[in-house]
Amino acid sequence: MPKHIITTQKGGRPMRLFDIKLKISDFSFYDKTGIEQYLEKQAEKGWFLDMIVWDVWRFRKGEPKKVSYKVTYFPKSSWFGPEPTAEIEEFKDFCEHTGWEHAASNSQMQVFRNENEDPIMIETDPDIELKKIHDSVMGWYMGSLFLVAAICVLLLFLPLMSLIQSPMNIIGNPKRLINLLIWTDLFLVCAVEIGAYFKWWGKAAAAVERGQELPQTKGHRIFSILAVIFALILLVVHQIVTSESGEFVLKEFLPIAAYFVGFMCISIAVHFLTRYMQKKHVPKGITIATGYIIAVIFIVILQFLFL
Repeated sequence: MPKHIITTQKGGRPMRLFDIKLKISDFSFYDKTGIEQYLEKQAEKGWFLDMIVWDVWRFRKGEPKKVSYKVTYFPKSSWFGPEPTAEIEEFKDFCEHTGWEHAASNSQMQVFRNENEDPIMIETDPDIELKKIHDSVMGWYMGSLFLVAAICVLLLFLPLMSLIQSPMNIIGNPKRLINLLIWTDLFLVCAVEIGAYFKWWGKAAAAVERGQELPQTKGHRIFSILAVIFALILLVVHQIVTSESGEFVLKEFLPIAAYFVGFMCISIAVHFLTRYMQKKHVPKGITIATGYIIAVIFIVILQFLFL
């Protein structure tokens, strides 16, 4: 559900309570059609996208109006490379001359808006459009999913071998069983996301051949969200079965909660640091190294403090 916050100034006028809302996106990165239609419906309600940080979208309040949105992709852009690239800057200039205003960006994904009743199309070749989406997805998005899935497989190998050879070693040990379920759950999230994309890609290619708009994604994002919630529930159960009293003890669970809160804070801090370095045109290698070094240092500190 959207959450509301208070900010102080926007566009030269004071911002009141509820002038800004945050929404955790339930759209896939490549769901171009779904994102565009959602943003247009929000504009009709008076909410206009102005920032994207990971899967969190920020909207500002304004007068309800009909606005056209266009989502486009730049495969050569990077989470860590200097921004904006010359290609993106050139495209922004072209869009401004045709009435399209840059609304927000999320690395390879750029969002534009146009208030004209009959806006000029800024991308007219659906084959090129689909190729740009595919090349973008096969970069960091799919790469990160395969990496996490591979880590899960490595962590599941020994428990699964033990389960096959001596089932009671796992089934009879609640701690081992819950660990097995957690990593299996995370692996399934990655597998479903990977499978859903290639299924969408096949449908999208067929739609392009028929001259239709790109299809929307449905269902699997809800599964992923539910799977993450299930993993969090398993963590609570894990705390219970490893507790000396065999009950949920808030005091004993607080270190785990503090660890995850700290991890999220580190992730957000690294994100904004790398974004700042991008805007200052710091070389990609230095930005990546800085982000990883800071993340590793603070994660190790969290391990010692809370786990």
